[in-house]
Amino acid sequence: ASDVYKRQELKQDFEIEYLQVVKSRFFICVTAAYVLIMAAQVGGIAHLYNRANALGGLDVATGSIQALTLASISGRLLGGWLLTRIPIRPFLFFNLLIQLSGLFLIGFSEISEVAILSSILFGFSVGNLLMLQPLWLAEIYPSNIYPRLFALSNAYSVIGVAFGPYLLGLVYVNSDYSVAYLVASVVSLTALVIIYSAGQPARKVESKP
Repeated sequence: ASDVYKRQELKQDFEIEYLQVVKSRFFICVTAAYVLIMAAQVGGIAHLYNRANALGGLDVATGSIQALTLASISGRLLGGWLLTRIPIRPFLFFNLLIQLSGLFLIGFSEISEVAILSSILFGFSVGNLLMLQPLWLAEIYPSNIYPRLFALSNAYSVIGVAFGPYLLGLVYVNSDYSVAYLVASVVSLTALVIIYSAGQPARKVESKP
């Protein structure tokens, strides 16, 4: 009977701790920011082929996609190494600046070479931003609640994945790709401001014994 009582008590403590975190400023801000990050990122990727094709035809379009893919892989490998030496928070800010700069340059490129170079710049942020969400949450929260927290945060970020391509397409139809990619840049900047306002817990939240 005492074992059953202890298990119920631990379960109750777990639920209290989980609900406290879900309602915290940090968790809400990071989750909201990642909805915007994924909207800008996936929207930018989804429309990159058409944007580059309009600038320089099929060769430039395929070259831009290949450049982004290779840069994403390379950036993630480099980022994984850097994170063993630098904190996650400033690295996240740095990658958001790269994302919004790459998106802006893609939108306002007038020659094909600039479009490909902009795709490389944008690509360096793609893999890193994807891996930083789970890594940052794992750094802050204990293992007993981390799986549920990441699952919830990641589920919300899927809203951005679905909405981003539609948003850029809607702007393009009513204006042009320069304005569409400018919107994506502003969305990225908004995400950066939200994450900055979130701050960071001074220490890792300790789980109940």
